[in-house]
Amino acid sequence: MAEVFINYRTGDGEDVAALLELFIADRFGEGHAFKASRSILPGAVYPKALLENVRNCLVLLAIIGPSWPGFPQLYDEGDWVRREINEARESAARVIPVLNGRKTARLDPDHLPSDLAWLADLQSLRLDTKSKTDLDNIGNALADLVPSLKAADRTLLNEAPTVSSVANSATGVAGPVAQTGPVTGNLNFFGKTYGNVHTGSGDVQSHPQPKPEEDDQ
Repeated sequence: MAEVFINYRTGDGEDVAALLELFIADRFGEGHAFKASRSILPGAVYPKALLENVRNCLVLLAIIGPSWPGFPQLYDEGDWVRREINEARESAARVIPVLNGRKTARLDPDHLPSDLAWLADLQSLRLDTKSKTDLDNIGNALADLVPSLKAADRTLLNEAPTVSSVANSATGVAGPVAQTGPVTGNLNFFGKTYGNVHTGSGDVQSHPQPKPEEDDQ
């Protein structure tokens, strides 16, 4: 089962739902997010698939658009958007309202069905579809909340190696070899080298050695 369940209403948040699904797959890999229109296979029993996945998710992202509280379906006890949110709460999943766009206001409990009034008290995240930062904030929150997502987080797996460890090798060298500061990559020298060799940037302080005399032929 997917750790993240994307809850949305057609006509109010399907664009954001699609964006979140792609983002989660890109950052954590396929199979970590459930979105009904893509995750339920043809011929599957729709209500059964929805309930199984929402009851087994760890985080439900409830996409809240500007018109979300005003949809009359929300006041129908059989409304799937409403049912999914309440099912996630009952199964102890973390429910996170995701406010769609900069102009979407936080939920007002007075404008919600009584069994959803608690949703207005939850800390929300905002998602402007043009903001990479908003997506990253959601990804960071998911990684912090779900250990399996943190383990699969590609932004961590692709981090550059730290400069604290250095592996060097030197063969066939007469005289001292010294390194100060980090070196990334290989340094290869072929043939004879006399004087100073410097790669990188910054000042060089050295004590050059004279070129050794070669034997007369």
